[in-house]
Amino acid sequence: MYASEVGGRRLNFTVSGMLWKRSLVMRDEETGSLWSHQLGRAMRGELEGAELEMLPSTMTDWASWKRRHPETAVIDLRRTAADFTRKLQQEAGRYVLGLEGRHTNRAYPYDTARKMGVINDTLDGQPLLVTYDPAGASANAFVRELPGREGEPVQFAPQGTDSMRDSLTGSRWDRQSGRAIDGEKKGAALKRLPGVPSFARAWNDFHPGSSTYGE
Repeated sequence: MYASEVGGRRLNFTVSGMLWKRSLVMRDEETGSLWSHQLGRAMRGELEGAELEMLPSTMTDWASWKRRHPETAVIDLRRTAADFTRKLQQEAGRYVLGLEGRHTNRAYPYDTARKMGVINDTLDGQPLLVTYDPAGASANAFVRELPGREGEPVQFAPQGTDSMRDSLTGSRWDRQSGRAIDGEKKGAALKRLPGVPSFARAWNDFHPGSSTYGE
């Protein structure tokens, strides 16, 4: 997911009908530039080299999202929705959550995240946390610091199937939203990091120098 503004200019994107490395190529209507949806970067045209700002997002199933956000709106993509089923989402061996650091990139396999529940890691000096929520088969990334205690990395441990506890206050946190459910930090939220849920092959195609957590 990306912000659609470049240099203060709002762009409207369409599907170009082309593929690059077997992945979608977007086209902006304003300049006709072609963009990689994996990189968020203009690869050809007037805006070549420009990059879209990546936004934090969650890839999950509708039931899990609606349970946490009952008043949410939804876009009904009827032509493609039938292809993206709960079964496909739960084939964890196919997916990674890709994170881009200041100098290096790293892929976190869904299989590994599912087995561990939470992953405490550091990428280019930034303490980060990757979580896995089995109900929605979703992986998410956060800064591994508590609100109000920035600069003081903490460890998280899985608690049950969908929550975790921090080592500093013992508060219990929801793995998908990163929000504290109870304890000293109840109501606070961890800072979410933008990650790319991707097929493992596609991530490696576009980030050939990427490391993979656990390897």
